Amino acid sequence: LISKRVEMGHDAPGAIALVFAALASSASQALLKEATKQEGLPGPQLALFRACAQLLLLWGPMMMWKRIPTLPRKTGSERSWRRYVLGQGLVGGLNMLCAVGAVELLSLGDGQALQDMYPVITAIFASAFLKEPCQRCSAVALPLSIVGTLLITRPSFLFGSMAASFGSTPCSSFVCGSLGESLGRAVAFGASLCMAVKFVLVRKAKNAHTLQLVVWLNLFQVLAALAASLAPGQSFVMPSAQGWLFIAAITASNMAYILAMTWGQQKVPAAFASILQSTDIVWSYLLEAVMFGETPSVISLTGASCIVLATAVLTLERIFLPANVHNLQVESPDLCSEDAQSLASRDQLMGIEA
Repeated sequence: LISKRVEMGHDAPGAIALVFAALASSASQALLKEATKQEGLPGPQLALFRACAQLLLLWGPMMMWKRIPTLPRKTGSERSWRRYVLGQGLVGGLNMLCAVGAVELLSLGDGQALQDMYPVITAIFASAFLKEPCQRCSAVALPLSIVGTLLITRPSFLFGSMAASFGSTPCSSFVCGSLGESLGRAVAFGASLCMAVKFVLVRKAKNAHTLQLVVWLNLFQVLAALAASLAPGQSFVMPSAQGWLFIAAITASNMAYILAMTWGQQKVPAAFASILQSTDIVWSYLLEAVMFGETPSVISLTGASCIVLATAVLTLERIFLPANVHNLQVESPDLCSEDAQSLASRDQLMGIEA
């Protein structure tokens, strides 16, 4: 499949990177769950430790070893990349803050279902801002992906008494009851909206260096995690020796996730990338079965099958459709006019003689 895709001029490595990113994200979430369960470490505190460690590990090699500028230069075609690099970092930090707020205000099933609406929003934004045409298979894959997510999470506002049992609805330090749930749903949908915007912005900055995107994403995530850690009701817990090992493992898996995710988003059209990224919930169920011995229900397995089928449909479409069909995916006039300059600038940035 990879050789077939390369022959047709598509980016199979980017698609593989996104699937790997989904797996790494699921591993990070599984480790986070285990650290919270065994060590009693608060989620925002773990996120803060992880984001700070990633920022140090990435910024050092970026500035000293690779000697890559923190931001694209202000001259030439790179000037327009700066706002996309900063923008994707900002919305990535907001996405993290909204995700933490959804956990505080909603049950896990309700929050996850609303946060995983981003493939549909991404498809709309990609068509409007990147001029990505909606292929016929997308009309099948997007509903399949959303139905699969809803079957897995089974939110109470749709399934009622058949809702998945993830524990009672949390009560935050600020609001409880129906007001808290309404605010939580708005925040969870905001996380999904931020994720969709991030897909578009990363695709706009596809010629910027991946480390530039990742470092700014980490910086804004540090600020978001710090704000969540300082919120009322949060307490600081000093990690034990085993807790630090958990933090190291979470940092390693999450670093692999954001590097693979960002690089893959630069290579693959946004709508297709969002579907591949949404497979993380499938990997989460597989890891839960392996690590925690939790057996998913028939409904959950049906939902996972829907997501896998949606991914397979889109992947096969992009492999076997003629290359000239996909070459019509013009992302935006301003990017097309900069193609020759951007390639030369990218080569110069990486120290390669064009």
